[in-house]
Amino acid sequence: MSLTETWREEIKEKGNTLYWDSKIASIAHQKTAQRWNDIAISLGLLITMFSAFAGATLFAESETFALIAGILALIVSVASAVNTFLKPGEGKVNHETAHKSYLELCNDAEYFWNTESSKIFDSVEEAQEILGELYKSLINRKSDLQVNSPMIPVWAERIAQEEVYILAHMRELD
Repeated sequence: MSLTETWREEIKEKGNTLYWDSKIASIAHQKTAQRWNDIAISLGLLITMFSAFAGATLFAESETFALIAGILALIVSVASAVNTFLKPGEGKVNHETAHKSYLELCNDAEYFWNTESSKIFDSVEEAQEILGELYKSLINRKSDLQVNSPMIPVWAERIAQEEVYILAHMRELD
């Protein structure tokens, strides 16, 4: 294998690694966004239903209903405080944004890996310059995403790694 072929294989491998790393991050952020959405919906429904029940029982003439209204009002205030502190809607949006950004990087890395790195160039120097700059720009985007995206929970990364492992093996079978 010549130096040119060796270098091309190395750059393809780097593009391939970037693709799969971005795929894992994209899926992990998607799973986390789904979890935050579930939390937002659950807390919202809890707060709404218990507020309605507390309001309905407040006007009853019984001490039992007044006690129930007080307990429900306490549950509503705790759930509202948790909702305000956690901001699940904000977490969902942040992780959805990161998911879409990593997915875009993943698609660009796949294009780089499959198309750009297979192009024929006039010289090794030209190939190294062009492909090196393209790869560097992809790595810079990944670095920016890692700095500016919310942290991926360990559970979401594990699930994403398992899904990507399955996807990679399915690709090998095709």
